[in-house]
Amino acid sequence: MLTLDASSDVKKGEAVRRQMAQWDQLMHLQIKIHSAIRAFNKLPRDEKARELLASADEETKRNYHAVRRNVIKMTETLFEAEDRLLSGSSQTKAILSGKSEGHDSDDEEIESSEDEKEEDAADGEEETDEEDKDEDMEDDGGSEDDAMDSDGAENGEADDAKKKAFKGRSSRSKLSGLLAKRDKRFETFRNNTLKKWDERTRLTNARSIKDAKKDFSAFDSSVLTQIQKILADRNRLIRRTQTNRSDIERIGGDPEATQDVELFDDHDFYQVLLKELIERKSAQTSDPIEMGRQWLELQKLRERRSKKRVVDTKASKGRKTRFVTIPKLVNFHPAMPESIPWSHEKRNELFKSLFV
Repeated sequence: MLTLDASSDVKKGEAVRRQMAQWDQLMHLQIKIHSAIRAFNKLPRDEKARELLASADEETKRNYHAVRRNVIKMTETLFEAEDRLLSGSSQTKAILSGKSEGHDSDDEEIESSEDEKEEDAADGEEETDEEDKDEDMEDDGGSEDDAMDSDGAENGEADDAKKKAFKGRSSRSKLSGLLAKRDKRFETFRNNTLKKWDERTRLTNARSIKDAKKDFSAFDSSVLTQIQKILADRNRLIRRTQTNRSDIERIGGDPEATQDVELFDDHDFYQVLLKELIERKSAQTSDPIEMGRQWLELQKLRERRSKKRVVDTKASKGRKTRFVTIPKLVNFHPAMPESIPWSHEKRNELFKSLFV
């Protein structure tokens, strides 16, 4: 009996270790995506974007279309990773087939705006051939992988079905509808899991109100009730994501504005996740040098969060000239006038005497 209990504890510990490793990988992915979002927030929008794209050279246009295709491929890869994670557990396999509660297969998709239709029409003519080549390459790679798998035929059919389902979802509205559909099918399992572990991990001793708000450990309501209460004020949450906290100036935007509807900034949530990751990594090491380095990273993080944005109110609307100081040139020698005391005749006589 003791042996069975010990082996069960070992399996549980190994499962927790794998979950923590997956969480670390997701956090590293979040760091990479956050860097990409910061770059995307600098790009122009609407008329300004169309003007710059129309006046851009061919290489810039190719890079623009390549970025769009790469974003679609990355989204498809994330969808595939989500499906594999769901299929790896007996509790979540039913979500893939749509048999879980709360799943609605007739979710309504958002209609495309005029700007999206114009972009999709312009991109469709230039990207059709390249996308077909990419799909052919992906199909060839998928067939090779399936040949190495014992269940290759079934996996190949499933991959083909996924590709057909994803094909044609390159517009933002269709991707938005697909993301909403996937979130809806996962909602029931997510709520049940949160409720289950909230009841199991609820402490018996009282905590301060600050800590209770931070980790949803207040006893007057469940974690689901608190989350729903926060999500009820949707407009406030959207405004928070449209607040520029990263000192990013969008091309063609108002540098004085602190609110931008074309911006997505979850910097506060990202800093909380990053802080928890650093603190957890710091608690797992005993090396004094590593602990000192992580402490410095944490201090830099705190300084960056407490840093206030300095705005010159007199520099807007062209009232102040903006310039960038050019750094000093290294090993640069300016042109100097010729200062040779010999005349041309003497120099000619010298060179003639050398070759006689």
